[in-house]
This record gives sequence, C-alpha cells and structure tokens, in this order.
Amino acid sequence: MASERLLTLSVVTMMALGATTACAGDEGGDGFGLADETGTEGDAGDEQGGSDGQSADESDGGETGEGLHEAVLEAMDLFPDYPTLHGEVITRTCTPNQGVCHNQKEYPDLRTPASMLAAVGKRCNLDKDDPADTFDGCEPVGDEVVIDLPPAPAPADPMNPMEPEPVEPVLVHIEIGYVETVLDEEGVALSARVHLREAVPAAMLDGAGMAVSFERSTGSGTLPVGALSLVTWEAGSAVLELGDLSLLSAAELDLIETGLVGGDPNRNGIFGADEPYLEIDPGSPATSYLLQRLQGNVPGSPMPLANQPLSSAEVIALACWIESTGAPGASDDPWLEIDYDDCDFAQNFGGGATSGGHSLADDVQPIFDQSCAYAGCHGSVQPAADLDLTAGNAYDSLMRFSMQNPTQALVEPGNPTNSYLMTKLSDNGVAGVQMPKNGEALDEVSVGIIRQWISEGAAND
Repeated sequence: MASERLLTLSVVTMMALGATTACAGDEGGDGFGLADETGTEGDAGDEQGGSDGQSADESDGGETGEGLHEAVLEAMDLFPDYPTLHGEVITRTCTPNQGVCHNQKEYPDLRTPASMLAAVGKRCNLDKDDPADTFDGCEPVGDEVVIDLPPAPAPADPMNPMEPEPVEPVLVHIEIGYVETVLDEEGVALSARVHLREAVPAAMLDGAGMAVSFERSTGSGTLPVGALSLVTWEAGSAVLELGDLSLLSAAELDLIETGLVGGDPNRNGIFGADEPYLEIDPGSPATSYLLQRLQGNVPGSPMPLANQPLSSAEVIALACWIESTGAPGASDDPWLEIDYDDCDFAQNFGGGATSGGHSLADDVQPIFDQSCAYAGCHGSVQPAADLDLTAGNAYDSLMRFSMQNPTQALVEPGNPTNSYLMTKLSDNGVAGVQMPKNGEALDEVSVGIIRQWISEGAAND
C-alpha cells in the first residue's frame, strides 16, 4: 500500500487555534443546526437520506457486524464489482447530460468502464487555465536549465603569481519552477524572470548577457527544449533575468511563453512531482486524485458539479476498487471484483485513532471547544440552531440532518463534500454566513483536521 501523503491527509499533531467571539445565530439560514425531530423531512435518528437512502444516525458509532462500519457492509452489498460501481456510481455522478461531462474532451474520460480504466496510472490533470489552482500532487517534473560556465577563478598561487590555478568548466543543471513575465499597462510583455528550484551556485561567476539551454527528461531519455540568449543572473540567486524581450528571437519568445514546463506552476515553493498523485493510483486511494477530489480533500470546486455527491458506501466502494487495482493484472480488469476483505480503507473506516486516523475526542473536539462549543454559540444550554457541539454531545448532533438542507447530513462519514458542516466552515457563499459566525474563520490546519476526520469515517472515539 502507498503511504498516506496528502497535504490535507497527513496526520496533524499540532493545531494553531485562535479564540473567536460569539457565533450564535438564529435557527434560520445563518445556522447549520439540526432538522426538526418531530417527523418532518430531515428527521434525525432513523430518518433515511442521501443518494442511497442510508441513515445519517449512527448512535453506536456506526460499527456493526464483525466490527465493520455499517456503510462498509452497505458497499459490499451494493457494489460487489467494478462494472456495478461504474454503472451505479460513476455514470450517475460523473457522466451526466448525455456524456458531455468527463467525456473524451474533458479529462479524465469516465464515460465507459474502458475509458475510466485508461485513467489508471495516469498523471492527474494540470490546470492550464489558471496554474495557481493546480494541486501540488498534479504538478509535473519541470524542465532543467543548463548553464555552461566556469566558476570564479581560484586565487593565484602567491609563489607563482603568473600562473593562476586552472579552472575546469562546470555544467550546472537546475529545475525550473515557473516563468514570470512583466507586462506594461497594455499587457505587452516587457521582461521575464525564470524562477529556479535552487540557486545558481555561489561559487559561479555572475552572468550577464549569457546563453543558456533547456532540456526535458522523458521516459526514453533527455530531450533538448530550446535555448535563450541575453540571460543575466547573480551567483547565489534562484532567478534568471531577461531584461528586454524585444531583443529576443521569435523562437525564444515562444519558448518563454509556452515552451517551458515548470515544476511549481502554482508558485507556492512546493515541487509536487516529488510526491506525485495519479488520476487513479493503483492500490492507493490516498494518492488517487479522482477520489480525493470527490471527497473534497484537494483544492478545487466540489465534485460532482451538478449531481448528488457520493454517499459513504459509494466512497468506500470507489476507494476499495482503487485498492483492488493494485493486485497484479487487476488495473485493466473490466470485471474486477472489489476486495473489501483486504481493503484497508474499509477495514479502518470509522476506526479513528485506533486505525491510525483522527480522533473526535483528541483532534476534533478541541477545535469545537475553542471556537464553537460555549455559551451563546453551540454550547449545551440553548445551543444555536439546536446544534450542541460540546464533548459527549457533538457526535450525535453531527450525525443528523441539516436544518437548512434537510436532505443533507451535517456529517456524511467518508465524504466531506457531502457534509453540511464542511459547507458552513468554507467561505464559498453556498450556505449563507460562514461559521463561526461573528468570529474568525478556522485556520486551514483546523479545517483540514475536521475534513480528514470525516474522510476517515468520522469515528466516535
């Protein structure tokens, strides 16, 4: 099994939590409390909801039958193999509108079982429209700049002042991060900077008006990409400067604009290809971009865009199919049976800290205590929107349905995207005022802990 390496999926042991002011809200649109428990739509308890009619109430922590979470048992019953999973889940969520969503023109192509299998082992898509939105794990390996320049001369031997020490030329290879262009008021590119992963060695000479070349590593070897002239740099700096683009040839301008591949297109300093994700990573749900995007664990708009998000059982089935593809010869098997017995995702689902995941008591409850679970907010006495988030009461409250959206559970174990709690903690404007109300929004670390707790099955431990 591949190790869990997702940024938001890594086990976080330190939280930076700031105190917030009172967040009490009415039981109307600004809250995210519980649906009426008197028999109306969205009843808590045994009321059925979600795309597959599963119960949102798991009063005993959701573990039934041989220690497995009830959603795992449901997945085993409903989705025994890949054809059923694709027909009942992928077709419904990812290929609507006569197949215009995720078709051959919108990567990945998920229209048919065969086209989805073709995405197994492939790199996840790069956001070319706005590289800043690219998830780190989807970043490519960047091209390398090749600088052929001798280092600074060594001091002459004082005993032989006319015979300086010989210096051998040095060929320096440094990966490109990204190319930044400087535009004038009319949007015309004036100059450019090539940001590098590492600095030009301090022992090298400064460069002024120098020529450099670029090359790209491929599965079959190294290929030349192009060259630039009139490049300037300072030894010890990680930036190559091109001061006047009007002096460059058309081929050089094309290279700057579209020809170079950077390893850090989102410009956050992380070269994600070091720990790559695949669209579907055989044997590893944690590094499979498709699953993580559907769960909402990686940046981007919620998926699917226009259909009911995946239920707990559907998430488990998809994760266990991905694990099953890790067996020899299984990644291209169109009739593959899903192996739930050897699926770590299923066996650990809802296990919390005992399964190496996040704990409600140790990881999530402290966030509630600091930001929400006190008088005037979601404390035990007249909690806002009837949502009590105090220790001992938070779990039962969160396993019910939203007052504002009675068909959506506050927490859908396994799927943060389908959890109203995450919608209210996100500043996306979809569900009214972001929580905590009248206080500082939770920091990214805290939101990530809650999201990961839900992804792991929302254990009551």
